[in-house]
Amino acid sequence: MGIGLLLWVLMILGSASVSAYGLNQEPTVQVQVRTFGWGMQGTFVGEGLSDSLPVHSSQFSGPVRYSGPVTLSLYTRAHGLDEFQTKSTDSIGAEHSDVTPPPPAVTVSFPEGSERVLLLFTRGNGSGNRLRVAVLDDSQTKTEGKNVQFYNFTPLELYVQAFGSVKRIASGGQTVWQLSDQQDHSSLAIAIRDPEDKILYTSRFRLRATERMIFFARLAEPSTRDTKPTSPQLIVTPVSARIISEVMDREDLSNDIALD
Repeated sequence: MGIGLLLWVLMILGSASVSAYGLNQEPTVQVQVRTFGWGMQGTFVGEGLSDSLPVHSSQFSGPVRYSGPVTLSLYTRAHGLDEFQTKSTDSIGAEHSDVTPPPPAVTVSFPEGSERVLLLFTRGNGSGNRLRVAVLDDSQTKTEGKNVQFYNFTPLELYVQAFGSVKRIASGGQTVWQLSDQQDHSSLAIAIRDPEDKILYTSRFRLRATERMIFFARLAEPSTRDTKPTSPQLIVTPVSARIISEVMDREDLSNDIALD
């Protein structure tokens, strides 16, 4: 075999190996992450996070950057992640692949293409009290100016009417109404259109001049006594937050919200 032909064959084999390696790699993301604790709080760590990830009960956290695979394993310090990282690297910095990592407290999967997400932390009902995390779109969040924000924490596509307009919100989605100083109250109606047009929730609310309003919609737990299929029951939680000045330090965002 000539030298030229041999080099060509080696080039083709090398290209095929690189392509196969790329196909086996998990896609990566670079996202800004905030958290909200629904009746719980704690601190989590994970590979690829720019800092530890705090979870405040009934509060938004400040933003933390994440760069890595679309699947993020989160640990509490009680799970011994620091000890695992110490054991998996010896005194001269060599890594040991035979050291088994501890089980994560929870695993989060980011949608590809995500840039800003909200992680909603909750505890499940029952004796297990299992930790659950919902990944919600956070790309439209505005902390400055008067606005109303709505997060759809349900598996349904919702139609939400407020301030004279109707917005369609996908499961895990978010929408925002940007308001003028004169807009300080509205009705709120939430409906579904599949399998039939049906209004699930109605209410009215009022905003003060210096606050924003955030709504979380989730499904009520089905009753064990129900023997017939029933319409979905929505639980809508309103949360008021003060308006954040554009010049305020970003660290102050960790305390910008509290349940009424």
